Amino acid sequence: MIYKKTFWLWPEMVLVYLIIPLIQKFGLIDLDPMLVLVGMALIFAFILWIDHDFSNHRFYRWSAINWKKHLIVFGGVTVIVSIGVYFIREQLWLQFPTENTRRYLLALLLYPLVSVIPQEIIYRGYFYHRYHKLFKSEWIMILINSFLFGFTHIIFDNWIAPVGAFLISFIFSFTYLKTKSLPIVVLEHYCYGIMIFTVGLGHYFK
Repeated sequence: MIYKKTFWLWPEMVLVYLIIPLIQKFGLIDLDPMLVLVGMALIFAFILWIDHDFSNHRFYRWSAINWKKHLIVFGGVTVIVSIGVYFIREQLWLQFPTENTRRYLLALLLYPLVSVIPQEIIYRGYFYHRYHKLFKSEWIMILINSFLFGFTHIIFDNWIAPVGAFLISFIFSFTYLKTKSLPIVVLEHYCYGIMIFTVGLGHYFK
């Protein structure tokens, strides 16, 4: 019975998280990826909001969290990324904020609205609520989620964006599943994203 109720979720997941990114990658539909992202997020947020099985508190809940632990992880990732950029692509080091300061500051303001919030609604809020019945293991679910999050970054035409997104997605997933809070994971995603743009790795995400 459960199999019959959940089978149709598989093609839906493939459409949303694999086919749509491929359509964008190969330009089969001439739409701005950001418009697609924001549009999907609005639709999925509405679906979650009217779903009685989804706790709408997740849209605004601020759960207790070990901020010290998260800051230590963030600091460690920042050091590793910074060293990698500085010694492998030194010309990118702090390039964005120093050479295009106005655009960098604009990115600080727009990034959460057109990227972070939509992505977290789609890949954390919607994914983990909609498809959790498909996975017997939480670890497998997190792995699939990270793969799909990395896969959507194929639109950037380099291998660093998908791999980087795949790896960082584990952190976001653990945070969301533990706190059940979209605002907290959005804040965390924003901090990592701005760090990436600041040290120079954002070159691969544009």
